[in-house]
Amino acid sequence: MLTIIDGIIVAGLGGFGAWIAVHLLKHFIRKFSENRDGSTIYDWLGENSSDKGGYQFRSTRAISSGTNLTKDRVRYLCSRHDRIFLSTGEKEDRWSIHTRTPRSFYEDHDLKVL
Repeated sequence: MLTIIDGIIVAGLGGFGAWIAVHLLKHFIRKFSENRDGSTIYDWLGENSSDKGGYQFRSTRAISSGTNLTKDRVRYLCSRHDRIFLSTGEKEDRWSIHTRTPRSFYEDHDLKVL
């Protein structure tokens, strides 16, 4: 026969399990959304930029307009994407997929080669 203490323990463990499940689900939804939107931006840059001429870099505003994402969201996702690079030239806030090679594992994790 269950006592009140046993009921409290079971309810507490059940609530804790539900809390963990909700947070894991939120995490996976956020990651899925970031990957989907990042791929949308990368695909848009592939279609709307060129390795030649003056169209290597596209502004955050142009990407935002072309992908229907906010400028803050575009800026955040471009800064985190492995294959999208920020301009280092005179014009700020421009992004490209044509300039540099992707960062290596060692650059991303600040590991030093001996």
